[in-house]
Amino acid sequence: MSVMQDLLAAHQAMASARQTGVCDLNATQIAQASKLAQQVNNQTQAFLLDAAAAADKCGVATHEGASSTQSWLASSTGVSERDAAKDLKLAKDLQGAAPQTRAAMAEPGMSKDKARVIASAMCKLPRDLTDDDRQRVEADLIVKAKQISVEDLRRAARRAVEVLDPGRADKLEGEQLSKEEREGFRKAKFWMAPEDEHGMVEGGFTIPVLQAQILRSGLESLTSPRHGQFVDDDETSATYPQKLGRAFTEILEHLPTNCFANHGGVAATVVVNLDYDQLLTDIGAATLADGTRISAGTARRIACNAGILPQILGSRSLPLDLGAQPRLFSKSQRIALAHRDRGCAFPDCQAPPGWCDAHHINQWSKGGPTNLANGV
Repeated sequence: MSVMQDLLAAHQAMASARQTGVCDLNATQIAQASKLAQQVNNQTQAFLLDAAAAADKCGVATHEGASSTQSWLASSTGVSERDAAKDLKLAKDLQGAAPQTRAAMAEPGMSKDKARVIASAMCKLPRDLTDDDRQRVEADLIVKAKQISVEDLRRAARRAVEVLDPGRADKLEGEQLSKEEREGFRKAKFWMAPEDEHGMVEGGFTIPVLQAQILRSGLESLTSPRHGQFVDDDETSATYPQKLGRAFTEILEHLPTNCFANHGGVAATVVVNLDYDQLLTDIGAATLADGTRISAGTARRIACNAGILPQILGSRSLPLDLGAQPRLFSKSQRIALAHRDRGCAFPDCQAPPGWCDAHHINQWSKGGPTNLANGV
């Protein structure tokens, strides 16, 4: 009964907070209330997943007149059949492959999405790992999950065995990325509807992450907030999706005509960081400017059709200085800054490299040098 009492107490606390009125709270109170609500939500999600697994074992669906546990979950929780199936799988994985994650579900920094990433990684671990090895891997992922975002956790999960054997992590990550890239190429889709009465055409696509990053880089370079492009004279503003749509049309209008059917080049510039040994052997993974990982084989294939700018990294994997003393940063220096800073370096700013300008930390007019140590 303690579980039911805890849930009832949490529900009453949140109901009381809602009656107070969020709009009447100050910034500190809103932050505290949100933190409390997230803790309650984590505890509730953990309970619901445990309940789903238990319901599947003891046949609650039959008792309630549902055709399956999945259908009962969809009906009782108000989610789609697809989401119910995903939650039921997660519940079973937490009971079996990821018991430590199940226990940590209600802790600060965790969430159902992060638990799903860890559980999926645990199910994909090599079968020759011992129980102690699996426990070490799971414990390491849980610690990381509490410190990083879901997106970064997905990248860490690809290298889950790194805590045991970094060399094997390189090999497994490269194999997994190569497999995903082959599947992505096969699953790639594009569609365009006929023109409507307003002269507009709708469409959509599903493409692999590398090609998506090439497109994203081009769009971001055209939609930087500092440049104010793609706003008509009679408009005071445009939404970001509208700006992206206009940037997309701009890209289509300026595609090089010599690249169709007789040219294998890559039309956009994407920085790929790859160790020299990996370039030669095709083993492991390469990193794009935003942290996206691609297989070494794909990076090598792109290198055959693209210009290569060697960038020498120092002992801490930071780019060495590539410039002299001009006022403006060179293209090589901007690439190095993007590799080092991954975007705007202002605290909590998430602007990507394509939106940023290169600035001097100590002003050039006051003697500040134009080098990487003084750049941001």
